[in-house]
Amino acid sequence: MVTKEKLVQTPIIQNPVVTNIVFKIQITAVKNPLLKDNPVLKKLTGKVEMEKGKDGWIRYYLGSFKKYEETRAELNKINSKGEAVGAFVVAFNNGKQI
Repeated sequence: MVTKEKLVQTPIIQNPVVTNIVFKIQITAVKNPLLKDNPVLKKLTGKVEMEKGKDGWIRYYLGSFKKYEETRAELNKINSKGEAVGAFVVAFNNGKQI
């Protein structure tokens, strides 16, 4: 025998609209700043940004992309050239890493 259970309507919770997502390639994280003539930085083409985190680590990022696919393609390009071994894609929303 099948019993009917009381159906409870659950409110739909929508995710907030995320409109300011930017993707970057994190090249490295270090405790002390790299010199401008560092071999890793010299090999890279494009804008490299440095950011010091609250944890004391200095992170170096390459590029700023609106689409993940573009970021991934650039990462594959620099990896194939051996320019930044261990680099990976990170996403930011309104300037905060997510």
